[in-house]
Amino acid sequence: YSRIVPTPTGSPLRYPLVGSAETSNAASTVAENTQLTETDLSGIGFVNFGQCPLWSATNLARLSLALIQDIGPSGVYPQADSFDRQPWPFAGGLNVEQILTDAFSGRLARGTDTAWAASAIAGPGASVTTASASAIAYADLIALYYKLDASFRGSKSAAFVMAPSTVQAIRNITDTASRPILKDFRPVDLPDGPGWDLTSGLVTSTLFGLPVVESSNVPAIAATKTVAILADWSRYFIVRVAETPAIQRLDERFADYGEVGFTGFARLDAAVGLADAAVSLVMHS
Repeated sequence: YSRIVPTPTGSPLRYPLVGSAETSNAASTVAENTQLTETDLSGIGFVNFGQCPLWSATNLARLSLALIQDIGPSGVYPQADSFDRQPWPFAGGLNVEQILTDAFSGRLARGTDTAWAASAIAGPGASVTTASASAIAYADLIALYYKLDASFRGSKSAAFVMAPSTVQAIRNITDTASRPILKDFRPVDLPDGPGWDLTSGLVTSTLFGLPVVESSNVPAIAATKTVAILADWSRYFIVRVAETPAIQRLDERFADYGEVGFTGFARLDAAVGLADAAVSLVMHS
């Protein structure tokens, strides 16, 4: 859902971004044979990325040849030659690429390292506080939904993001007609577009017509915690990817142990683009 900015190098980058102009500027009528009035377009800003840092998802993963061979290419039955036949970056039935991707996504969401310029969880420009410190009410979600400007809610990249346990809790909430407010996800419910990732398996339901993305990187329900974010992610969170992430297979390093090493590197950076394009739900103290 976030905007991905690929760059050929990791040098410092000044990325232009249209901000409040999208909601504050309006067209006006022009009289015939009348010269236009010169004006500056408000809301044009920049996201400044420094030298793109290099990240390693794991120090070094070691898998035995026996494990790789026993798992087999399908992950169900053993294949003696699966290591030679399985296309990279898979190791038998283990998707090494997915393991490394999960590690990077956790870093992006939490922003726990000082090298990250921003955190998706801490960055929204506005927030709604729940009435209770231990539970989310229907009124809290209504307030969150309408706290975000309609121009952002209508984006194909608009979505709620929350922890699986929070989604589970919201499934028990009903509207004034005693109907569950969380609907089971069906692809037909959502329009086609670049923002809708229908294959990730993370979108399992919809809330007020918008997809709900489950992420274990968002805190669970607890006092003072940010437990949900509603955003137009394409304008709120900008992720820079320098070059192509590299996954390396080390065949010889642990050959005398009967093992193969795997490691991955990526040059990634992230920053909040337009803070007004996101709102957060914060539990009461």
